Amino acid sequence: MLAVALVFSPDLRGGLFLATALSINWIMGLATYIALPARGPIYFEPADFAELPATHASYLQGVLLDQRREFLADPSAPGAAQNIAAFASLHCSMLLTAAIAAHLLGLGRRLRIGLWVLLAVSAIATVHLGWHYVVDDIASVPVALAALGIARLLTGFRRRPTEEPVPRGSRVGCAT
Repeated sequence: MLAVALVFSPDLRGGLFLATALSINWIMGLATYIALPARGPIYFEPADFAELPATHASYLQGVLLDQRREFLADPSAPGAAQNIAAFASLHCSMLLTAAIAAHLLGLGRRLRIGLWVLLAVSAIATVHLGWHYVVDDIASVPVALAALGIARLLTGFRRRPTEEPVPRGSRVGCAT
């Protein structure tokens, strides 16, 4: 998404705004992981997901669970990592941040639609595959909105109007 910010933004200030928002979003997401540690449903009820076909996602979930067990056994061991976190969904908050920013930046219609579709598919997939509960996806909304607001304050970004405003009382499309 950072590439989208830097490549597709029509101006440097807009790219800086989106890059800043995504960076803040990441930090806020990590803060939620520390403040409210949670694991996705795949780690609480693995039997509920046993019928899913074996994929790279299921392989990764197994690796992360093994790493968590090693970490819990000896947190001070070299290379010990605890990489399981669910609340709030960074998958969704990053995509929501990008989708809203694409509108604010006036990016192309196809890109904006693509980001919203990707957000919807990701939200559904994260729940379906057991990475997140629905509440984790919902919790991503305030994270994304806060990241956008803070980025706006830090970068001074202001949405530029795309059209001339129509004066009050005038009729669009009529000759005077």
